[in-house]
Amino acid sequence: MSVILFYILNSLVNALVATILGFVIYFRNRKQLVNKIFALFCAVVAIWSYAYFAWFLLKDKNIVLFNHRIFLMGASIFIAILFFHSILALTDKIKQYKKFLVWGYIIFSFFLIIDWFTPFIVKDVQKEMFFEFWPKAGILLTPYLIVWYFYFLLSGYIMVKEIKRMSSSNLQTDISYRAQLKYIFVGAIIGLAGSTPNYFLWYDIMIPPVSNFLVAIGMIVVAYGIVKHHMFNIKLLMSELLVFTIWIFVIARTALSNNTQDLLINGTLMLLVFIAGILLMRSASKEVEVERKLLKETQKDLDLEQRLRKTFAEIAEEQTKKIEKIVSDKKYNNIK
Repeated sequence: MSVILFYILNSLVNALVATILGFVIYFRNRKQLVNKIFALFCAVVAIWSYAYFAWFLLKDKNIVLFNHRIFLMGASIFIAILFFHSILALTDKIKQYKKFLVWGYIIFSFFLIIDWFTPFIVKDVQKEMFFEFWPKAGILLTPYLIVWYFYFLLSGYIMVKEIKRMSSSNLQTDISYRAQLKYIFVGAIIGLAGSTPNYFLWYDIMIPPVSNFLVAIGMIVVAYGIVKHHMFNIKLLMSELLVFTIWIFVIARTALSNNTQDLLINGTLMLLVFIAGILLMRSASKEVEVERKLLKETQKDLDLEQRLRKTFAEIAEEQTKKIEKIVSDKKYNNIK
């Protein structure tokens, strides 16, 4: 029971992290395409995690199989293509990889239909090791996984290529951009390392998915990159994550009140926590706005300084060449 409890709590943590992160990213800047796509990515990870959580609470085999086909696999099918889409939006390469993007959505939509209406991806669920129900691979699971991992590899290739392209630049914006991509790259590797072992038991490889907790850690690494390097205009992320986590806790506490007195106390606490959270986020927002303006002015000065240095270096190099030519000509005339 303790082993199953580990997987239940693990999946719940993954779900809450994905939910809060997606919610915050979307509402910080709903106009930015990268925010919208990454929020959708978080949403499908959250659905996958909630379905994973429900999996271990269900007792009926048919309901477990339904949960796997409709929700668990149904959500995870779009994780790879939405991550790929997010990277294209961030790196401004949607036009360059448009065919890959369009065909990706078409192919994964095809796999979704196959998953929902046939046993070709999730063949069945049966007892494996200490799990009462575990899905077994259908004949199309392997082709699906090949395409799924291909889009993650392509995303990684684009990020590495961008990091190398910006490696020679000393501009602060380019340094920050490289750091963002590095954090996302590392976070994706951690997340994949956590989720990949889930498929071993599908193929009768007796290795349990003990690394599933890395999914949440991978998303937190991405969030750290967002906060530390101002990606998606979300420097407020950590304060908002804290506020939303506390809100979820007090809402759950209020919902689980045992009697009217507890409900009144918890309801009052919830109201106070909501007000305090709103005030905290407003205060943080004003502080960040001031810092953003100062950073913008500082960046202008740094860029101007670097351009002036480059110009002076070019002038100095040109003058040096002229002097060398004059000296060379004089030596030649003296020899004559």
